[in-house]
Amino acid sequence: MRKVTPKPGAARISTDEWWKEAGRHSGRLARATLHPVRSVPLAFLAVILLGTGLLTLPISRTATGDDAGLPALFTSVSAVCVTGLITVDTPSYWTPFGHVVILGLIQVGGFGIMTLATLLSLLVRKTIGLRGQLVAQTETHTLNFGDVRSVLFRVARIMLTVEAVTALVLAGRFWIAYDADAGTALWHGTFHAISAFNNAGFALYSDNLMGFASDPWIIVPICLAVITGGLGFPVLIALYKDGFRPKAWSVHLRLTIYGTIGLLMLGAVLFGTFEWNRDETIGQMPAGGKVLAVFAGTVFPRTAGFNTIDYGVAAPETLMVTNILMFIGGGSAGTAAASKSPLSFSWPSPFGTKSADASTSP
Repeated sequence: MRKVTPKPGAARISTDEWWKEAGRHSGRLARATLHPVRSVPLAFLAVILLGTGLLTLPISRTATGDDAGLPALFTSVSAVCVTGLITVDTPSYWTPFGHVVILGLIQVGGFGIMTLATLLSLLVRKTIGLRGQLVAQTETHTLNFGDVRSVLFRVARIMLTVEAVTALVLAGRFWIAYDADAGTALWHGTFHAISAFNNAGFALYSDNLMGFASDPWIIVPICLAVITGGLGFPVLIALYKDGFRPKAWSVHLRLTIYGTIGLLMLGAVLFGTFEWNRDETIGQMPAGGKVLAVFAGTVFPRTAGFNTIDYGVAAPETLMVTNILMFIGGGSAGTAAASKSPLSFSWPSPFGTKSADASTSP
């Protein structure tokens, strides 16, 4: 049988064409991957994997020899996505290094990974490219193209201010009332302030915030930070820029502010009605403690994930109200999740098709 040998020229041309085709496909893949809309979820995935890797390190865990892969992955996802769900006891399972990792994931996830990267680029390079502006617009949902630079700095200023004030109040209380040394008090204050503003719900106590249910110096600052973060960055920027002038507010701003107030009042009434006299939850507290627990009970379910009562023994009606509040969630482009309160208060209009939750320029 005669052996057929391919011509050298034909083989060379075929190989060249293959590499050219591969190059074209890789270029398309790169363009698709680096598209601003796709960059955000890919960045979240990258940070989740990085957080998982850090939490699997022995320095992050108090226990040795156990399989830390799944708890690390779940905790990393929960922290980056600021859900507050846990499968292990945060204060006892993770070391201080692990707590720092979790706190970093919360801050990055709440502020926005690509938004944070763009802000850091601005600080270092003093400029921002077209792709960076498009990515920041995609992640924050409400920025005008020409306002990206100024809005990013406003968002960072608001975030850091609220977190710093909350941390100082909490640290002072931990130091004065709970005999914590200055370093521990400052660390606990900082951790819970960042967790509160970013609506993460992580706490450094096994019972979350149940041990502080009657302490207004702990619960009130955390609740205010939760509400502020849950309003959404566009709302905070609009209030920062225009102040409290309801007549000048946009539809989105009105829906968010009035919807938040309405939900807080309705949730408080329902929570108090169902739990006020139940000894399993708040029935044995003094009147002031009950009022504080009711306030926390209407703030935390919507966005934060903290708790000051044991929901395992709460009334079924309370659980139903809690589920509804969790489903509604917080404001658009904020640190909270769920269906978003402006959308929940939007109704179809016969005069147009624009959504009331549409982006508005601050």
